[in-house]
Amino acid sequence: MAPTYLQVDDGVENCLKVLRGFTTAEGDSLPFAWRAGKKSLLLPNGSVLEFRSWDREENLSGRTVDVMVVDEAHLITHRVREILELRMGATLGPRRWIGNATVVGSEFYLVCTEAQDPVNAARMAFMHWTWEDRYRSLLDSGHARKAAAYKAWVMQRKARMLDSEFKRAFGAEWAVAVR
Repeated sequence: MAPTYLQVDDGVENCLKVLRGFTTAEGDSLPFAWRAGKKSLLLPNGSVLEFRSWDREENLSGRTVDVMVVDEAHLITHRVREILELRMGATLGPRRWIGNATVVGSEFYLVCTEAQDPVNAARMAFMHWTWEDRYRSLLDSGHARKAAAYKAWVMQRKARMLDSEFKRAFGAEWAVAVR
């Protein structure tokens, strides 16, 4: 899920790129079907990947889903959150809300607050991720050159931003609900 169709299309393109790189044990391309009109991918195991935008709330309803990722979650409204929660109600599967947790009063801020409450520890976890975490993960995976290029890119942006803007843009926080 994402706020605009343009962002949804980015997710689609990335998934298609990954799927095109997979092959079967026999070396054939992995068979999958792309349904452009429904913005969904049908995988060989019967799974369906749906890509939705909340540009129009009426397009969010649908069958129950097992796993959900919501990008730019700080932009969701209460109504959108209700629709998404209903789609997960039957499975209580994992969901990941990615966004800026510092927008006080936003629905995402409420999700993050719930995730940090010890009462919800059995079903939710709160994670904080910054550019430094990405940098360390590149270093830890043996990609020193990529890590250095990434850090240089981030520092260029930092030089042009106020500290508060930099924190908002590069210090994202999100909540992850777990089974």
